[in-house]
Amino acid sequence: MNGISQSREGAALRVYEGLRRFEPGSDEYETAEKALALVLNKKRRDDAFLLRNVLRDARRVRVRAAQRHPDFVPFDEELHTDHGDTPEDELAAGEMLTELAQAVTRDLPSDAIQCLPGLLREETVDESSRALGLPARRVKYLRRLIRAMAATLFEFDA
Repeated sequence: MNGISQSREGAALRVYEGLRRFEPGSDEYETAEKALALVLNKKRRDDAFLLRNVLRDARRVRVRAAQRHPDFVPFDEELHTDHGDTPEDELAAGEMLTELAQAVTRDLPSDAIQCLPGLLREETVDESSRALGLPARRVKYLRRLIRAMAATLFEFDA
């Protein structure tokens, strides 16, 4: 069969429709564009979960690419400020956050760094889960890993 299967065609059409809804250059557009390329890749297994899998993989590729970018900042700059009474306290807190973010990026699963800002802002697991598009169970697991990493780095009980 030289043509494209019906399931692959249907998945490609759904991704293309999403692509038309988004603003070119937006994260959603870039993700949909990558998903379309993944759908059309004949090496990819054609099964009932094709659409779900390519959307997931497209998001992961975008996150990994952003993390490898030299300007990648793993969390908001606002998290670096207002952590103490003196400038020295704020500097120390900023250094600790940077060290933690680097360790999380280096040693934990790739999606762990996405959970750090919500954890630092004291968001609930459900809030972070919705914001990140990750299951709540995964967010809990990643937060547990981050806390253990922080306890190891800064020698305190988690």
